[in-house]
Amino acid sequence: MSDPAPHAPSSAWSRTIRRLLLCLLSVAFAFYAALLVAATSDKVHSALTVVAHQGSNVLPDGTLSTLSCYAAVQVLVAVFLVWAGISLGWDSWRGLGAAGLAAGIVLAYLVHDDPAVRRVARIEDVGPSFPGAEQSF
Repeated sequence: MSDPAPHAPSSAWSRTIRRLLLCLLSVAFAFYAALLVAATSDKVHSALTVVAHQGSNVLPDGTLSTLSCYAAVQVLVAVFLVWAGISLGWDSWRGLGAAGLAAGIVLAYLVHDDPAVRRVARIEDVGPSFPGAEQSF
């Protein structure tokens, strides 16, 4: 039984491109984590709502500290993902392809799932009232 052919060493530009892709995918997954935290944490959601509606001119107490901690955690998540990807060997083309596929699936879901209701359905549209309903009330 012969030994398989050794892999050719990757060139510097290939390694650089893989590391850049790993960084971009880490930022994408940190952004997805940010969306998840904003959707599930009432404190972060209310702070983001205040900033979105009132602007950054007048912020209630604690809003800036909440948002700065939120941003710091997201930066740490991205840095951790880059470190884990490099140290665990996820920066191979196969690993990057799998991570890109996962990021694409999550992005496709987020594009398809629109949480904002553009037209609120009235109860009369869903179930019209029967004749004489207003008189019987």
